[in-house]
Amino acid sequence: MLDFKKMDKDLYQPKTAPSVIDVPQMTFIAVDGKGDPNTSEDYAAAVELLYGLSYIIKMGNKAVLEYVVPPLEGFWSVDDEYFMGGGAAISDKCKFVWTMVIRQPDFVTEDVFEKAKTALIKKKPHLDVTRAQLKTITEGLCVQVMHI
Repeated sequence: MLDFKKMDKDLYQPKTAPSVIDVPQMTFIAVDGKGDPNTSEDYAAAVELLYGLSYIIKMGNKAVLEYVVPPLEGFWSVDDEYFMGGGAAISDKCKFVWTMVIRQPDFVTEDVFEKAKTALIKKKPHLDVTRAQLKTITEGLCVQVMHI
């Protein structure tokens, strides 16, 4: 069974000291949004959408590959307008701009992704599947540190 956390330990199990890693090209389902992840309904809907699509793909393709759905990951920044105006402490989470993602195995193509969106609409019609995108991301050389 494929488990990215075990296969790519250098990516998913960082050391407590900063290290330099080369993050390869990977495929993700991604949802963009803004706001405090602790209070934003938009954030909660994004996470529900990501897991909903990821599990539909996993369950619908067991004959192709048995795997563990990878963990939720995120790319975080601060609203440019806020930052340009002098800003405040990064602790003002309502100004966060985020892209939440869940990594997908290589067999997940646009066709597999579109079928999963169609299936999820039937199960959870309240979710806006148009927010989800299938993205290939190559981060390349990065510095990694465990946030505690």
